[in-house]
Amino acid sequence: MENKYMIKSLCVSFLMLWGALFTAYSQSPRAEREKVLVADSLKLPLDTMELEPVYRMLPRSPKKASILSACVPGLGQIYNHKYWKLPLIYGGFAAMTYGYTWNNNQYKDYKQGFQILTKDFNSLTAQEQAFLQQLIRNPNIELEDPQQREYLMRQLESGMSYYKRNRDLNVVGMAALYILNIIDASIDAHFSTFDISDNLSMDIQPYANPDQIGMGVQFKF
Repeated sequence: MENKYMIKSLCVSFLMLWGALFTAYSQSPRAEREKVLVADSLKLPLDTMELEPVYRMLPRSPKKASILSACVPGLGQIYNHKYWKLPLIYGGFAAMTYGYTWNNNQYKDYKQGFQILTKDFNSLTAQEQAFLQQLIRNPNIELEDPQQREYLMRQLESGMSYYKRNRDLNVVGMAALYILNIIDASIDAHFSTFDISDNLSMDIQPYANPDQIGMGVQFKF
């Protein structure tokens, strides 16, 4: 009889304990369960966010970037994902190409006018005289006067030197921009894995031991 009573008491105690645990679990704070759900839902975005800097820090080949920019200016910058540099490169080439063309045309006109003035005025054709008048654009100058013709020749010769120098400077500028475009692509490729994120830090802490006292510097990369 006593044994039966003990068994019943143990069963009742077990059922009460199980019921208490179940009640405590079912009535746990909802915020705690939401924290778990939020943490689980953030796992995927956190993983994807970590992939972005890894993608940006993929190493680039300086040799390949230089060859691409040497073949087609700006192609090495595209390879390095520096797209914002393309307007600078092609804008520079466009401006210097225009400068070269304009100065070269002016140089040719002045040279042709200078060659016409070296001829005898009576042998000039109507087309040549009209060209000189359009080039000089000064109706007060008489081409028949030898002194004025000599003055015009000096002016045209000076203009030829001026426009020729400007034309050549534009050629030098285009060559320099071409070389700079190659160097820039190579440097960008060299620094493709250089970390400039916010994770870089420096921590200075004092330290002491029985033998010495000093300061310690810790760099975090």
